Amino acid sequence: MLNGCDSKKEIFKTLSPNGKLEISLFLSKEGKAGYLINFQNKRVINTSYFGFDFKDQKPFSENLEVVNSSRFSFDETWETVWGEQKYVRNNYNELKVELKEEGDSGRTCFIVFRVFNDGVGFRFEFPEQKNLKDVVIV
Repeated sequence: MLNGCDSKKEIFKTLSPNGKLEISLFLSKEGKAGYLINFQNKRVINTSYFGFDFKDQKPFSENLEVVNSSRFSFDETWETVWGEQKYVRNNYNELKVELKEEGDSGRTCFIVFRVFNDGVGFRFEFPEQKNLKDVVIV
């Protein structure tokens, strides 16, 4: 169990390439997805939950379950045409987790974290699905 969260299921973690930055994704007892970020074993972002409110549809925020997860590492260096640095290194570890609503609607979403040595980025991907066509996020 993580400090600051009340999880009911497995916790998914990934580290930066140098091992100093750690992201943890978890589900609460209500099936809400949340994450924590630690740098050198010190909490820098406390428990943060996410969800989406859609116009004319029920929110995508509770009763979620993890369907699948994967990890991927990437490391490349490329040469710039201009700028302060001649070479740029793109080095990260990725955690991709597929979330699905329990019950009839069964909408799915992927959350993708990329953990670099100097920061974290994440995005949400809603694949094409019959229960989620055109939406307006409010």
